[in-house]
Amino acid sequence: MQDQLFNSKNQVVLGNPDGAVTLVEFFDYNCGYCRRAYPDMMALIDNNPDLKMVLKEFPILSEGSVQAARIAVAVDAVAPDSYSDFHREM
Repeated sequence: MQDQLFNSKNQVVLGNPDGAVTLVEFFDYNCGYCRRAYPDMMALIDNNPDLKMVLKEFPILSEGSVQAARIAVAVDAVAPDSYSDFHREM
């Protein structure tokens, strides 16, 4: 179970993909707290070169959350280099 959480083959990783420290963030694109945490999460990445941040969509708030998560997964599948920009704008 731990390996699926930290190292699944289709996960999105920000920061250092080979980092010694792994932080897993479960988020919902419609969660105000998740949006407010984004700058802090990016600061952690910027200030910790050994940090691997794994993002896990967790769409629990609404059908819109599910749709946003599906679009995010599609963006990652089709244009993985664009995911970070998409995630930031959401």
